[in-house]
Amino acid sequence: MQKDDREKSWKATAKNSADLKKSMQDADISNLNIDNDFEPVDEEEKAPLTEEEKIDIRKKLFILLVIIIIVLFIMVIMLFFSPSKSSSKKDDKDNDQTEVDENNDEDKEDVDPVDLPLTQLPDGAITNGNVELNRLIDEVVYNYYELYDKDTVSLFKNDSVDIATTSNSNKLLLASKTTDFQKALTDIVKDREKLCSESIIIPTSTMAKILEERLKTTVTKYEDFVYSYYDEDDYVSNIRFVLEGDNYVGSCYTATKDVKEISEQSFLSATKEENNVYLDFQVAFINLNGVYKDPNFKTLITNDTSVISTQYMQQANTYRYTFDISDNYCLTNIKLLK
Repeated sequence: MQKDDREKSWKATAKNSADLKKSMQDADISNLNIDNDFEPVDEEEKAPLTEEEKIDIRKKLFILLVIIIIVLFIMVIMLFFSPSKSSSKKDDKDNDQTEVDENNDEDKEDVDPVDLPLTQLPDGAITNGNVELNRLIDEVVYNYYELYDKDTVSLFKNDSVDIATTSNSNKLLLASKTTDFQKALTDIVKDREKLCSESIIIPTSTMAKILEERLKTTVTKYEDFVYSYYDEDDYVSNIRFVLEGDNYVGSCYTATKDVKEISEQSFLSATKEENNVYLDFQVAFINLNGVYKDPNFKTLITNDTSVISTQYMQQANTYRYTFDISDNYCLTNIKLLK
């Protein structure tokens, strides 16, 4: 019973609330309808423009447009043709170029000429002490023990000798003097103390590569040759290389000191001219009878055994070695200058 009474009470309350809400909505709608806020507003109509007024407005707009165009044109001229701006740009460009030049000069000043590759040096005299220059000098000047068991005179027999046409023995002698051959040998001989304990094998293909890359030539026959092994400036031993099949087999031996004739060289100067580097030497020729100007031993300089080399070299002839530095520093020619 209580439940039915409670439901009847809820329904009655809900009905009263609904009636009250409906009554309030009806009242609001009535109030809206009597409110004058949404009534149409009568606006005052404007009088149309006369022809004279229209013409006057068009004139003013045209004048304004012309002024705007003139102002824009002047601004464009000032932007692109302003003297101060052009001068500023030029000054900036000059300053940038000056900075680049100064940086380049600083870079050049920072690099000592003795360390520069010969290819990067300007034409003219080459500074004594240049690292690459010294390497080339070492490749053509004979050390004391290299004067034995080698023919160091025949290279100068003619006034001009093209390396490509000289004898096989001369080519092999020059090839063995290169740093390329020295590297090939030191790659095999790791310990100087073991130099004479076993055979040293160098393929003829290695010699062929050195002949091609450093002398621009080949040989018609691989002949035996002698190499003097120096560790820095310290003489170790002479090695005789004998051809066996496709290899040179080297072994130590004691060089004979029974020498009939030798050439002696004294470095004078070096010059670069485009892709060529010229090394000039005073060369004297010595046999048991004395010191001579020529390799045929006809013009005697002195036979006084007490005369030192700095004295007789002053009367020696000058020979020039030509290296092509554009092609792996190839020795191409030896010729008499005076």
